[in-house]
Amino acid sequence: MKNRNIVWLGVSIIMILAILPVLACAPTATPAGTIPMVISTNPANGAQNVVGHTLVTATFNEAMNASTLNTTTFTLVQGSTPVSGKVTYAGTKATFTPDADLNLCTTYTARITTGAQDPAGNALATDYVWNFYTSCASGTGAPVVGGTTTVGTSGYSVGGIFGGGGGTPASGVGTTIPTVTGTNPYSGQTCVGVNSQITATFSGIISSITNITFTLMQGNTRVLGTVTYAGTKATFTPAVALLPNSTFTATVAIRAGSSLPVTHAWTFTTCSGLPMVLSTVPINNDLVCWPPNGSISAIFNHPMNQLTINPATFVVKQGATTVAGTVSYSGLTAIFTPTAPAFAISSTYIATITTGVADLSGNHPAAPYTWIFNTCSSTDTTPPTVISTIPGTGATGVPINTAVAVTFSKAMNPLTLNNLTFTLADITHPAPITATSILTIGAVATFTPNANLTAGDTYTATITTGVTDLAGNHLLASYHWNFTVLASIPPPLGPLLPPLLTAGNYTILTETGISNSGAFPLTTITGDIGTLSAATLITGFGTLPLVPPGEYSTSLEVIGKVYAFDYATPTPANLTAAETQMTNAYTQTANANDVAPVVDTGASGELAGLSLVPGIYKFDSSQPNVTLHGTLHLAAVGANDTWIFQIPGTLTVFPGSNVIVDPPGQAKNVYWQVAGVPQIQSSASTPTTFSGIILSYLGIAVGDHATIHGKALSQAAVTLIADQVLLP
Repeated sequence: MKNRNIVWLGVSIIMILAILPVLACAPTATPAGTIPMVISTNPANGAQNVVGHTLVTATFNEAMNASTLNTTTFTLVQGSTPVSGKVTYAGTKATFTPDADLNLCTTYTARITTGAQDPAGNALATDYVWNFYTSCASGTGAPVVGGTTTVGTSGYSVGGIFGGGGGTPASGVGTTIPTVTGTNPYSGQTCVGVNSQITATFSGIISSITNITFTLMQGNTRVLGTVTYAGTKATFTPAVALLPNSTFTATVAIRAGSSLPVTHAWTFTTCSGLPMVLSTVPINNDLVCWPPNGSISAIFNHPMNQLTINPATFVVKQGATTVAGTVSYSGLTAIFTPTAPAFAISSTYIATITTGVADLSGNHPAAPYTWIFNTCSSTDTTPPTVISTIPGTGATGVPINTAVAVTFSKAMNPLTLNNLTFTLADITHPAPITATSILTIGAVATFTPNANLTAGDTYTATITTGVTDLAGNHLLASYHWNFTVLASIPPPLGPLLPPLLTAGNYTILTETGISNSGAFPLTTITGDIGTLSAATLITGFGTLPLVPPGEYSTSLEVIGKVYAFDYATPTPANLTAAETQMTNAYTQTANANDVAPVVDTGASGELAGLSLVPGIYKFDSSQPNVTLHGTLHLAAVGANDTWIFQIPGTLTVFPGSNVIVDPPGQAKNVYWQVAGVPQIQSSASTPTTFSGIILSYLGIAVGDHATIHGKALSQAAVTLIADQVLLP
């Protein structure tokens, strides 16, 4: 039994690293404030469909000695082949920029070694390693050209009051609006079946939801489908099967009465690989016998259709005789329990998973999977024990997005690990924590909270005696351990953003009209739009009343309200106030005077290939016009970091270009002040993605099939062509 436990501990660790990437991001407990550790990475461990021009980043729990972050201590390899690149460091984030695009359909391994040190000379306790897999699709975006250029710490100010994005449509929403309490697939889920339905469960009864307020996007392409709802659950059923190996974003917008909509978005990735058995308990031809009173199990590579896991597809034989038994399924594991009290002692059995099993997409294995095991001469009565946990007992500085895992001394029965037997509770502000999932693979069980933990709070995790191993032996006593979440979030980097005030209540706000030449669903705007002109200057949004009886109109293309100056009171006064506040925000942004580097992009003012830390980026009269012919990364350290771009001329973003705010940064914290006309050029074949709040003096022109994660606020007109303008 001891040898089997050791084997299964190793197998479980390997599987949990491969299937549950979040665990690799949970650091081992270290003395607070003395040992540096990696608290997040981009791409995340286990990420799929990563674009070839990705910058690889690691964020630490404290400031590091920049001289110790280099190509020796921060490496990227493909198999055993090193990837050439450059390493830069700012704030608490190290960035590895490959010299060339990464290969398609390839697994890469990134590593931060113990050579990385903080200013006091403290090194990482162990090397930090994570893996990711690049997309198999060509043309996933513009490449990063010529490495990366970063601005040093003089490029931003530290601390101060976070200016925010000036208020979003969610502000001031009453508690009567239901919230999303769960989704299926869950956010970040990989290998989702291509025939899956997408569901959102709410905290209360929802009165109405449609394919306007519940959408599914694959990049810039809207997925057609039907939406139904009943009670507290809404379901989106795609019209056709989803594309395999693709990332999708689902969004629901919820409104109560006349309040502004609240949106909830989540992403997931499909897969097309056939289901297969990754491993079994016991393993094939295990030299150590299996207890005759133990159930056996098979672990799959991705979720299966539970209805196809049954005695006809999970077959156990002793010689030519089929063993009677019951079959159950949990998470990724199928379990066979013999109907008789136990298997026969000192006997040989053959177990088979047939091709009759199917995954959630209806795919069947390419061939049956068979393994052989031998039973022992005596039963197993040894109770399981807990041998390790993540986070460790008494751990401090635990990331807020950590998953909680426990490793047992032997393989466990997944059916016994649930919300009753594996619990997590906040003891600082007493409250139980519910799980998005509790997944048991072999000897390792993982509790993934359905929301981030609270900074600074202490939590207690409990495993009760209700859990059992595969032989039915219970834990002798409940197991408890405590850990404390990182006490505070580092202060934001970057300038104080001028407040948008009520101008921030609009996704699009103009003085002289809004035009659109693309119909729903090609054009979708989340949030309200408004103009300080008559309703006749809002064109391409369906039929709007010229002399409306109310304060606003609605449009199929707008998930929100449409306001014009000739609408009923108090709309004219509200628009006048918002326009004044928009103009003030433009002026304040143009005159922001924190440390403001002039970005050295040459005579063309080209931004492609740059990775810019938080700060103010001022383009002077010698370089008034700014262009983007590729990808610009905004290298966030924290979620509240800020950027201001002061452009005295025009901003031209060419088709296929991207402005990417690296996680955990947010598009709402990026201000683009443009004295000329910002042109976000795009086409159906080469769509553009742009991030940030555009504050323009002369108008904003958005090309065909562009996606803007932000707002378009202009003292002139805004023109759209089949675009998505989404709340940041």
